[in-house]
Amino acid sequence: MEYREIILLKQGEMARITINRPPVNVMTLNTIAELNQALGGLREDPEVKVVIIRGSGERAFSAGVEVADHLGEKLPWMLEEFGRLFKSLRNVDKPIVAVVNGVALGGGCELVAGCDMAIASDKAKFGQPEIK
Repeated sequence: MEYREIILLKQGEMARITINRPPVNVMTLNTIAELNQALGGLREDPEVKVVIIRGSGERAFSAGVEVADHLGEKLPWMLEEFGRLFKSLRNVDKPIVAVVNGVALGGGCELVAGCDMAIASDKAKFGQPEIK
């Protein structure tokens, strides 16, 4: 499967999913759908024993979900796909580790929380800016 907004790389028993939307890896509806699809495939892959999720670059794991996807007619689909992401994470019965280097904000922070474990560098920052 070819993805546009994530990179899926399998190395031996490890699969690495990279959110690839620099500079801060904001997730669009398509990104979330691709994450769901990749996790579904990894759930069925007997060779994969652990899944790593990270963001591309040094600045961010993910700065959250695209603001435009929270509005109007896109909102119901975004809520459905984002909710499905956490079901996808739960349904993969292999450890899922978030590797955080940089910011994890809003939906990015929630994605980290949905993983089984997080490893954070000293540059990692977590937050929910929409609370303000």
